[in-house]
Amino acid sequence: MPHTGNLQYVHHLVGGEVAAFAIRVRFFQCQGYDPATALSSGAIASTASWVAKGLLFLGAVGFAAASFHPPTSSSGHQTAIWIVVGVVLAAGIAASAVAARSERTSSAMGDADPAMAPQDTG
Repeated sequence: MPHTGNLQYVHHLVGGEVAAFAIRVRFFQCQGYDPATALSSGAIASTASWVAKGLLFLGAVGFAAASFHPPTSSSGHQTAIWIVVGVVLAAGIAASAVAARSERTSSAMGDADPAMAPQDTG
């Protein structure tokens, strides 16, 4: 298997996760994979990266939870900040749930890939 260690640093050089995804796809294409296989392989690699980052974040939150104590008395500004933090968290959770549901629905209906839709062989 070819060495791909430099791909982990590419998002710092060329513009974030989207650029890293594009370079992963191009890497697979240069290895001789057809475009559809390269695209799905790049998506799998990116998804695995996000899952690993999420698990590491949850682990870090678990370790830090014992030292996190919300203030018992807060001024108006602190209360507003906590409300904003709560709204942002709720919006992120809701957006994740909606995105997962719409992805699941579109995949079930064959919208994600027209080639995977049921064909009439009659």
